[in-house]
Amino acid sequence: MRLSGILILISFIYGACKQNPHKAGAENFLAGKSVTVLGTAGWVNDDRYVISQPSNVITNNGYTYVFYVKEPVNSPMAGTGYGGTIQYAFSRDHGNTWSDQGLCIGTGLAGQFDAAGVCKPAVIKATEDGFFYLYYVGVGEGFTNADASSQNKTAIGIAKIIFNDNGIIRVSIKLNSGKPVLEASEPASGYFDAYRVDDPNPINLNGQIWLYYTGLDKWGGTPRMGLAVSADINKSHVRQNNNRALLDGSPTLIQKQDVGVIAIFSETQNAWFAPDGLRFIKLKQKFPSPVNYARGNVDTSSLSWGLYMPAEHGLGFNKWQIK
Repeated sequence: MRLSGILILISFIYGACKQNPHKAGAENFLAGKSVTVLGTAGWVNDDRYVISQPSNVITNNGYTYVFYVKEPVNSPMAGTGYGGTIQYAFSRDHGNTWSDQGLCIGTGLAGQFDAAGVCKPAVIKATEDGFFYLYYVGVGEGFTNADASSQNKTAIGIAKIIFNDNGIIRVSIKLNSGKPVLEASEPASGYFDAYRVDDPNPINLNGQIWLYYTGLDKWGGTPRMGLAVSADINKSHVRQNNNRALLDGSPTLIQKQDVGVIAIFSETQNAWFAPDGLRFIKLKQKFPSPVNYARGNVDTSSLSWGLYMPAEHGLGFNKWQIK
C-alpha cells in the first residue's frame, strides 16, 4: 500500500475513533430510558377551529411558551395547518397547565409569500439581548396543497418576538421586509429542495443558528432534511452540505444532544446523531416510545420534555417526558 493510502486509512480510523465517544454517549443516553405521556390542562375548546403543530418549548422570565397553529374547521386545508395563523400560550408549571394568549403571527398582505396561511412554528433565542425569533412556514395566494403547480410551493419566514414581564408578547414583527428567509431552490437545479422548504427546526450551535428544514424536490417527492446556517439571523441563511440532503425523511424532533445534534423520527422512534451537526449516524437505541409530532425543549442540551399532538386530536396538546 502506498504511503498516501496508509495515511488516508489512519486518518479515517482516527476520525472514527474521535467520533465514537460522542455517538456512544447518545446511545447510552437513550438506553434504559422510558417516555411518560401526560395530558395538559387549561385549554379552552372552540369548535370553530382546529389546533395543531405545537412548536418546541422555550422559557423566559419564569414563563414557558409554546406556539401553535389555529385553523378554521371550514378551511379547505383544515388539518394540514397550511391555512392557519400562529397562536401562543404560556405555562408557569413546566408545561402541565397552559394559558392561551391568542394571536402571535397572522397571514401576510396580498401578494406576499404568506398571504394565505402561516404554520409550523419553531422558536429560538438567538442572542443574549432578550429577543426571540420565530421561524414559520408561509403559503401564498392560490395555495391548495393539491398538485404540483407553482402556487403550491412553500417558504420559510421569520419574526422577532419580545415579551413583557407579565408573559404577554409586547412585540411580534416579521423580519426581512415580510419576505422569506429561505425559499425553494431553482426548479432546474435538481436539488432535494427544488419544490418546497418546510418544517423549520432551529438550534443554537457554534455561536450560529443552524436551521434544519425539510425539502421536497417535486410534488409527491421524498422529503429530505437539509440545513441552512446563519451567522447573523437578520442577514442571511446559507445552505450547507453543497445543497445535498443530510437525511432522508423529516424528523420532527431535532435539538442539541451533548456536543452534537440528535434527530428523532418520533413516530417510527428512529434516532440519528451527528457529533458535528452534519454527518448523521443512525443509533441502535431508539426513542423509547412512538409519539405523534413530538417537539422538544430548546432550553436544554439534551432530550428532556416537550409537547406533542395526540393521535386522536382533541383539546390542546399532550406532554411527553423522557427519564
